[in-house]
Amino acid sequence: DPPGPVHVDLPVDVAALAETGGGSAAAGQGSRRSPRTSATACPPGGPGLAAALDRLKRTERPVLLAGLGAVHHRAGPAITRLCERHDIPMLTTYKAKGLLDESHPLCLGGNGLSPLSDSHVLPLLRQSDCVILAGYDPIEMRAGSIDPWAGENALEFLPAPVEHGMHGRALRLICHIAGAMEALDRGLGETRFTPWAQGAPAAVRAALAAAFTGPERWGPHQLFAALNQALPAGGICTVDSGAHRILLSQIWRAARPGELLQSSCLCTMGVAVPLAIGHLKAAPDRPVIAVVGDAGFDMSPGDLATLRDLNRPMVIVVPVDGSLALIEKKQAGMQIMKHGVSFSDSYIGAIARAYGGNSAIVTSRKSLFTETNEAWARSRFTVLTCPIDKGDYDGAF
Repeated sequence: DPPGPVHVDLPVDVAALAETGGGSAAAGQGSRRSPRTSATACPPGGPGLAAALDRLKRTERPVLLAGLGAVHHRAGPAITRLCERHDIPMLTTYKAKGLLDESHPLCLGGNGLSPLSDSHVLPLLRQSDCVILAGYDPIEMRAGSIDPWAGENALEFLPAPVEHGMHGRALRLICHIAGAMEALDRGLGETRFTPWAQGAPAAVRAALAAAFTGPERWGPHQLFAALNQALPAGGICTVDSGAHRILLSQIWRAARPGELLQSSCLCTMGVAVPLAIGHLKAAPDRPVIAVVGDAGFDMSPGDLATLRDLNRPMVIVVPVDGSLALIEKKQAGMQIMKHGVSFSDSYIGAIARAYGGNSAIVTSRKSLFTETNEAWARSRFTVLTCPIDKGDYDGAF
């Protein structure tokens, strides 16, 4: 814990010693290995859990914030039971979307990418007198999430120790996240927390929905909302990095974890199509849509060759605005000259056809539904070019 790729970097001199066998004894001298902290260090009924329950029972305004660690420990059902039985509102990081079905009235959605979202969510966290952190790692959040609550008001449940200095906590337990949430649920018994004054969590949920509804005319808001509806049940969406990713992540409603896959803090461009190909390879019967910006598409068209040879239906949606819109917004925000963020249009449909795929231009909700429905019946991939106005991102997130 946490699972993921590991990079081991050997300096040239050390690598040379290893090749000749001359460095084994020297490397071993004085080396120390930290003992691994077990994720079962929080058994039900243990003193740490008892202290957490005592703190939680004395609260009036709890909030649960879940992160990727809760996804890895398959804690969604346990979190859902805990929140439903005790009336605890919850929110997730953008990587943990769907741990609680985002159509649920207690769910405040996935956050961490959008300053507009922060303007609604962070005040709620500051009002809470007990923030339950379930597998939460602040690396998933924006810099605005430094000290987002009073340190003495947080109970932190982690699968492995993470030192970052981004927030305080009253208590930290290294544990299996699902098991800890189940233990909290049992320990609280029939406790139901007094509703927040003036229904603050419900008000925040409504404010978030209104903030990301956007104009009724065709544009990124309508594109992403329609795409969410067009994806068949059980399907997967992957999204590339950029302005479109931030807005889509706020608009998208995930029913379960893993329905929306995206890069983490590395903000990798060109990642959506490889992510989708990987998922298609692992689960070929599940529909997959990849959303990649026009710049990201230009960076990695060779991935279409891999996709072509799978002979499986998949949809690639390309919002075309001729700009690195997120970087352009940052340049404007920093009051520096616009530079290196605009480019000419590529013939995206021609590129798709050259690699053996199908293509279409989409300019309305109706045409999006028509094209996606037809795409699933094919034995090859489909690329949908969706022209939008980059100005629609102004103030959108």
